[in-house]
Amino acid sequence: MNWNLFWGLYLITFAIACWICFYAFGVRKLGKNKRCCAHTTGKVTGVSALSYGGMHLPLVEYTVNGRLYKVAGPKFRSYSKRIVSTPFKSIQTEYETNLMTRESLPLCLKVRIQRNSFISVQHSPLFELYPVGSFADVFYNPKKPKEAFIQRNEGISLWLFILLLSAAILLTALGIYILVGPRLVMS
Repeated sequence: MNWNLFWGLYLITFAIACWICFYAFGVRKLGKNKRCCAHTTGKVTGVSALSYGGMHLPLVEYTVNGRLYKVAGPKFRSYSKRIVSTPFKSIQTEYETNLMTRESLPLCLKVRIQRNSFISVQHSPLFELYPVGSFADVFYNPKKPKEAFIQRNEGISLWLFILLLSAAILLTALGIYILVGPRLVMS
């Protein structure tokens, strides 16, 4: 068996996955503020499947050129979540967050959840800011109206950008070196 071919292609496969993630979580978000320059008002219609810190995001519908679009948001760059779960707590889940107003949304969401460990009823503090039926600012790309964000763009995480780029470059270089480098012999 040609081990150079095996290990080289193995590393190249992971390098391709890193390049795809780098594009999806980094490059695609660069310049989103400039591309999404058109503004409209959308209506909060429900709950998105996307969640941050255990809180589901509002789902906002907006119309551009007679077509209906949906976007989940507002999104956050990162979040930290701490859960305190005891059997002695009431069934109503309590949240402590750094969410104050729509105008001062944090980029990094901090959530502390206190709940009953057997049964709990949850509500999202995001839905106190964005209740169903309320209106929200939507910024969208006029050339591609499906590309949009609610109120403000969360931007990219610098450490994730650097980590994915470094891993992609390293795996690509190592894969190519193994493919064309000295012959590997496995016993």
